[in-house]
Amino acid sequence: MVERNPFQLHGAAKSGDSQAQCELGFLYSEGNGLPQNDTKAVDWYRKAAEQGNAAAQCNLGFMYDEGRGVYRNPSEALAWYLKASKNGSVVAWFNLGLLSYKGEIVLKNDVRAFDLFLMAAEHECLPAQYRVGIAYFYGEGTSKNYIEAISWFRKAAEQGHRGAQNYLGIVYSEGCGTEKNYTEAVQWYKKAAEQGSIGAQISLGYLYIHGIGTSQNVDEGVKWYRRAADQGDCIAQFSMGSIYREGLGVSKDDREATQWYLKSAQQGYAAAQNNVGSAYYEGLGVSQDYSEATKWYLKAAEQNESAAQQNLGMMYSKGVGVRKDDAAASMWYCKAAGNGCVHAPEVNASNQNVIYLSG
Repeated sequence: MVERNPFQLHGAAKSGDSQAQCELGFLYSEGNGLPQNDTKAVDWYRKAAEQGNAAAQCNLGFMYDEGRGVYRNPSEALAWYLKASKNGSVVAWFNLGLLSYKGEIVLKNDVRAFDLFLMAAEHECLPAQYRVGIAYFYGEGTSKNYIEAISWFRKAAEQGHRGAQNYLGIVYSEGCGTEKNYTEAVQWYKKAAEQGSIGAQISLGYLYIHGIGTSQNVDEGVKWYRRAADQGDCIAQFSMGSIYREGLGVSKDDREATQWYLKSAQQGYAAAQNNVGSAYYEGLGVSQDYSEATKWYLKAAEQNESAAQQNLGMMYSKGVGVRKDDAAASMWYCKAAGNGCVHAPEVNASNQNVIYLSG
């Protein structure tokens, strides 16, 4: 088929060519060769969709699903997806599968979702192939089957799907349905990490730092943790805090460590909240502030972070940052012990000045 430029598409679309109308809608929605304009995209998609163009029906459903160029209307999105699916739109099958999987608009039904994903996957829909892999990996809507999961992940991964590449890394590093092969895991994690997969970047960072499946390269490991942290991932930010706290591949820097812990803590990561509390308690990278330390310990303790519960018990026991309260101290020590803090039962002078870090 000869590719038409926007001028030619406009002419054909105005003459009622549904394919031209759909293509024109796509150019407007993506801002590809034409100024990005969701309202115009919807108008052209609708013209084509009303003529029975399956791709346009699916795309119009997407616009309603996302609230682009129209007010978000999940029911209208579903109606257009159904029309598109009846007209053979593979992408519509996938989108309907997602709705069934998430329980949006329709009741959650993992079996129905799997059937739709499989239909689309067998028609070479890349994200559907990944989703079929996920379904087999976790046993969602079908029996758990690592061999099938690997097969579908590989199909998608070889086409460049970063999620599938990351899962192949997991498969080989954990030995799910195959022998453990860290060298193979590193290769797949790297492919996914280079495409921005946060999970793969974290895993790759860990493997480089510890020299697993590859030669040990701390600098390379820190690089990948930083990339994930710069994308706002709270676990990677916590790891960067620990890297600077320990001076792992970087100069030890308490201020930088605390800043990374704080970024993670502000997203609600309990281990980071505990370490921010400890930074304020000891004045590491920040001015010493017992009240601020107590505030962060409490945030983490309320999420059952055992080290924070132990630390909060110590604050109440000593009356530091809070009014001395032996009953509250005992309560938090008991919670810490119940959550596996081995130091918590030893409530005596020898451990009441000890601050416990997380991670």
